[in-house]
Amino acid sequence: MFHGQNNGERLVLCSPQSKLHANGHGWFDLTKKQVELLDDADIAILAVRLEGGKVYYVDFKELRKLLSAVKTLKYSSDEKWRLYIWDKYITVRGNDSKFPVEPELYPTN
Repeated sequence: MFHGQNNGERLVLCSPQSKLHANGHGWFDLTKKQVELLDDADIAILAVRLEGGKVYYVDFKELRKLLSAVKTLKYSSDEKWRLYIWDKYITVRGNDSKFPVEPELYPTN
């Protein structure tokens, strides 16, 4: 998590740990605490990196509309949401809505 100020607005950048699934899509978890910090920001950005040089920059305030309290997972000490990244969209576990995204491609060495 990165916290900063831009022209008096509070900026939060979150780069959650992501994994690449065997069927070609990526996934990551957002904890309740991460979501609270992003919610409190004026500008909230997710930067999700996947293997192969793909980075997805997401306006969290828009993606947040897909998260619901009843869809959190409770398999550890922290409640969290599971998000899946496909080539052109993100989905949230338990929600069939698709959030359109385009990756930035960076060379891998």
